[in-house]
Amino acid sequence: MSIADNGTITYSRTAVNGDITVLINKADGSQAVKTINVTVVAFIPAVPDVSHATYSATPASITLNWTNPLIQMNGIKIMDGNGAVTTSVTTDTYTFTGLAPDTAYRYKIIVLDAWNTESAGVTVEASTLAEPIPVITGLSVTPGAASLEVGGTMATVVTATYSNQTTADVTRLITWNSDHPDIATVSESGAITAHSAGSATITGSLGRYTFTIPVTVSPAPAPVTVTSLSANPVNVSLKRGVTQQLAITAAYSDNTTADVTASANYGTSDENVAAVSAAGVITALGYGNAEITASFGGSPKRSR
Repeated sequence: MSIADNGTITYSRTAVNGDITVLINKADGSQAVKTINVTVVAFIPAVPDVSHATYSATPASITLNWTNPLIQMNGIKIMDGNGAVTTSVTTDTYTFTGLAPDTAYRYKIIVLDAWNTESAGVTVEASTLAEPIPVITGLSVTPGAASLEVGGTMATVVTATYSNQTTADVTRLITWNSDHPDIATVSESGAITAHSAGSATITGSLGRYTFTIPVTVSPAPAPVTVTSLSANPVNVSLKRGVTQQLAITAAYSDNTTADVTASANYGTSDENVAAVSAAGVITALGYGNAEITASFGGSPKRSR
């Protein structure tokens, strides 16, 4: 506390108790001294609160905004509904993140003046937004084109991308169509089947999104069949008890050949003269003539 020459007493924010000595000049020219005991109760002015407190929200965050009072401040502290305090706020906005969607929150904004005295505080009731329902933002199909032979099939997979950056297999949700079902058709599960040679376009749609799959169908190759069999040797002369391995070669309709000895079926016309094993081994058992027959794919071949 201090006293000016004019008698003005200035006191601080803290309580003061003390004596004041007053020198009194009398009219006769003498002076008198008077001591006055003064007790001053501390005067702490109310700290003004922030004004215009509002908030904005997302599903996972709440941002508080306000206008600071026109006083010297040490900062702002914010207390949430659980009593947790944020004390490092020096601006007029603050964002709380990592919040649950569609949930109510309570915050109290408190001003700290230059002496760290707190204001009464302004309470803001806020809520995060609900999570938006994801919507499809695009479709992709695999494969993007099909090349099949008549009678062939091919599976497709349709993937949807959503607004929340997730993806999902929506193949069975697609509405399918073929512009030439006589050439190629498509099932509800997205399987394309080729029926005749030519070109077709498969179309798939879901909501406002559409895609196409060009399909080319070629004739199925002619089946490969056995056209002939050859045996080596063709004529066999054996002594009793001696064996001979046959070699059977198949010729095919595509002008290829293959050793089918192990796959051929064998028979003998006289088991007393000669026997033949499943592996094509001839064994002479007696005297005379016998005919060994080998067959494969419906074409028989004889060896004597």
